[in-house]
Amino acid sequence: MNGKRVFAGFFGTIIAIVEIGLLSGCATDKQSFVLTNTGMEETLKQIEMSDEQKGWALTAENELLHTTSGIENFICVKTFDKTLPVSEGEISLCAVDENTAYTAYFSMDGENILVEYTTDAGENWKDTEVSYASYGGAYKAYLSFADREHGYLLYCSDPGAGMMTKILFSTEDGGETFSYVADLTDEVSGYPTGIAFSSEAEGFIGTSYHGQDAYFYQTKDGGETWQSMELPRYDGKDSLYIEGTAPVFFGENQKQGKLLLQYVTAEKRNTILYTSEDGGETWTPQQELECDSVRSYDFFSENDGYLVDETGCLLQLKASTGTAR
Repeated sequence: MNGKRVFAGFFGTIIAIVEIGLLSGCATDKQSFVLTNTGMEETLKQIEMSDEQKGWALTAENELLHTTSGIENFICVKTFDKTLPVSEGEISLCAVDENTAYTAYFSMDGENILVEYTTDAGENWKDTEVSYASYGGAYKAYLSFADREHGYLLYCSDPGAGMMTKILFSTEDGGETFSYVADLTDEVSGYPTGIAFSSEAEGFIGTSYHGQDAYFYQTKDGGETWQSMELPRYDGKDSLYIEGTAPVFFGENQKQGKLLLQYVTAEKRNTILYTSEDGGETWTPQQELECDSVRSYDFFSENDGYLVDETGCLLQLKASTGTAR
């Protein structure tokens, strides 16, 4: 019911009717998302669309795709074939708009994160090296840009004995240079699954690790300090633990947000969709999605998005108004 409460004053009869309706699963009309298979042949790692027609995708073969006329017409604009083998060829994609995209991966020298980016839809590329050799080995690198100038790079070392070094870098010149911001190793527990900034100052990190209670972290000072956020439960659902992800922001001033959390039980994974209208300050559980794995996801409007499951299958997220509890 979108967080709205009904107040009936002193009319006890009305209150009783409302309570009975809620306990019996009273049906109301509200927005809900339906997942459908797009039938896309390519196996994907990520997709980031500016709107229904324009955007980017990264395939399992580390091919960067671009389209200006829908997902049916993706074309390959770049192939990454010189990534560090020990990092399993992992690449992070961050698209700022339909023409500007950033990628980050561990270079073959075993000492640098290579950030490559284009501002003309893939015709020309620039690159910046960010050294990580003094912090540890290669595992994951995540990118997020709040706008065309301000971006963040999160380095994660290979995990050992449940520990992982996490170093945050930032850029204020569109990726030409990156500077050290903070060591997040002691502030952010678990293994990061992504990073997202809704503004230059405010950002979020999702994490996954069975032994930790925290799964979602927030900064309000450009990444210098982080605090864990415990979000409201969906429909009283229980879980052994929760796995977090990095949210997606869109709309005017990036105030609208979508977030997927996985409630993990002994039997299955329950994927819960959360929404925010204030840039991530507060989150409201909206619905359970009919999927049990999430590799990445993207929303480009309040009603439209895409989800890539662990098999690399691309699913469309489309909102509809129907009867829901």
